[in-house]
Amino acid sequence: MSGVQSVARSMAVLERLSAGSAGIHELSRDLRLAPSTVQRLIAALREADLVEQDETDRTYRLTWRLFQWGQAPLRRLRLRELAKPFLQELSAEVGETIALGVRDGRHVLHVEWIPARHLVQPRVGIGERVPALSSSLGRCLVAWLPEKERAEMVWESAKETAPPAEPKAVLEMLDEVRSCGFSLVFDTATNVCTVATPVWHGNRGVIGAIGVGGPATRFPEDRARALAPRIVEVGAAISDHYGTGASRQQGA
Repeated sequence: MSGVQSVARSMAVLERLSAGSAGIHELSRDLRLAPSTVQRLIAALREADLVEQDETDRTYRLTWRLFQWGQAPLRRLRLRELAKPFLQELSAEVGETIALGVRDGRHVLHVEWIPARHLVQPRVGIGERVPALSSSLGRCLVAWLPEKERAEMVWESAKETAPPAEPKAVLEMLDEVRSCGFSLVFDTATNVCTVATPVWHGNRGVIGAIGVGGPATRFPEDRARALAPRIVEVGAAISDHYGTGASRQQGA
């Protein structure tokens, strides 16, 4: 096994374990690798303190070291640190779930979650990735990408939806997001409505997005739309901590 191949396979093991613990044979089946190969990879990952074994069922799981490494980009941007007080204040004000996300390729990665005061509320897992164009957070993260990059992402993402999405309609929807400064999404499958707006960082452009969401019975589209100006205001306040003006959020 070459060094490059070994690294690629180790990454595949880590990605599989990010979805849940697994034993050697389960990893072998899911990754289509020989059990002996998986054992060697697991041994190396355990040596690096990236994987540990559950003594009760003998399966393998990720360690906290990966979480520590994953905080580095956020620490560099100070996004969670600067945004959290604003998110907590917003949550207390509107009484609904607040989320903060960043773009990870064609996905949005949730990096902060402020729960609502209600028993029934959307659950947002920190570290959870969802397709960007399916969420209000993700649409804000994609809408302000350079035109060529935005179009490429839309065309690539369209192939992954079932049924396939119409790229022209998605690009027009993103134009509307840029025009009004926020994205509103009603997910009929989960009966959850969300509204989000971008967070800017100087010349780096959009570095994150904040959003509010709740069950449509309590947080219907008309309430979400009425709250949108307030969400945009909070996004602008967070952006101001990076030295950017609220005007950057409109139609850039």
